[in-house]
Amino acid sequence: MTVSGFTAVITEPTGHDGPHADMSISYLAMVPGRHVLPDGRSVEAGLHSTSSQVQSRRCRGKGVPTEKWDTMSFTAPFLAAPAVLTAIQTMNNEKGSVPRKVSVPFLNVAVKGVSNSGMNVGLERAEAGNKGEVVDAEMIGYVAMEAGAGQFMAGVTPVKYAAVLSKRIIPGWGRRWKPLTGTIPFGADLGTPLPLVMASQSSRYGGDGGWVRVRKAFSNQVKVTIDEDNRCDKERKHTKELVSVFAFSSVFVS
Repeated sequence: MTVSGFTAVITEPTGHDGPHADMSISYLAMVPGRHVLPDGRSVEAGLHSTSSQVQSRRCRGKGVPTEKWDTMSFTAPFLAAPAVLTAIQTMNNEKGSVPRKVSVPFLNVAVKGVSNSGMNVGLERAEAGNKGEVVDAEMIGYVAMEAGAGQFMAGVTPVKYAAVLSKRIIPGWGRRWKPLTGTIPFGADLGTPLPLVMASQSSRYGGDGGWVRVRKAFSNQVKVTIDEDNRCDKERKHTKELVSVFAFSSVFVS
């Protein structure tokens, strides 16, 4: 990651074959700090370095606590709990030959307790905690936005947007690995059948860990599900979670 761009790879945990089909992704890059959109909505971007780990009780790493969280505060409180996107920005501990092989250690971002003033974060090990070690800290990037919908100008182009922190309504996969989807309304029609959508899990009620998969996006809503690895127990069933979603009507630079 540099001031001009970044490289990214889609990884798989132990128990899968390693290579993954090409995927289309939406991304949001923002200069760290507190920002205010023209319509008055607050947005904060930041970085947090941590080696704290959160893992399943199954196949957990020796000597590693099941759950060790960092308490992270926003630079200033929001009016209410914001929608928050998170992603790992580094691969300091990666020993696998990704994307040809599985990721070791497999890492994601675990989040819980999102409030108007902050949240708890850690490195999600899921059910692969005994594969590889976290020796060095990894950098977590986050963008938090006051929930709601609006519009701003990017040059001469109007960009409609929405930021949503769902209630605990998003289900995981059901029987026979069939994904059960939850619908998150944007609260506005973005005016395009193909909005740019980004989503992150904002709770960790499922003891095996997990991540969000976007199933299908529409002009006014998105359908998502929670997936998890099957490293230890073969099942991917998951309890309901909170999910944060950002959606934009078009590409923009501002």
